[in-house]
Amino acid sequence: MRFLNEGRSNPHGANIEVKIVDPSSNVYLASAAILALALHGILGGRRLPAEIPGDPGRLSDDERRRANVLLLADSPAAIIDTLDTSRLARVLLGDAIVDATVAVRRYEQRVSAGLPPHELAERFRLAWSI
Repeated sequence: MRFLNEGRSNPHGANIEVKIVDPSSNVYLASAAILALALHGILGGRRLPAEIPGDPGRLSDDERRRANVLLLADSPAAIIDTLDTSRLARVLLGDAIVDATVAVRRYEQRVSAGLPPHELAERFRLAWSI
């Protein structure tokens, strides 16, 4: 998610962009999580962090530390574990949603984590069109 202030390309005011980078994600669940987090922040009086101009992925380790930018886990198993143990996710989305999502993702990991990309593509090629 990124916030864009008004400027030459957006003269009428700020804009919020949401880019879901996981093509297998549920856009409704992702949108619900974003909205729930926004409401949680508003109700809790949280302030937005300082603006990071440019690409935050290009920050050095020291720049990330000073800006309080945390890197997300890069392994699917670690990401699933983080969701499973997130108290905030469970409060905002509910245990049933978190448990179901974790169960599905762990099943996917068990049955397909070791497969090469071409085999995964073949296996799931028509899975959503039937």
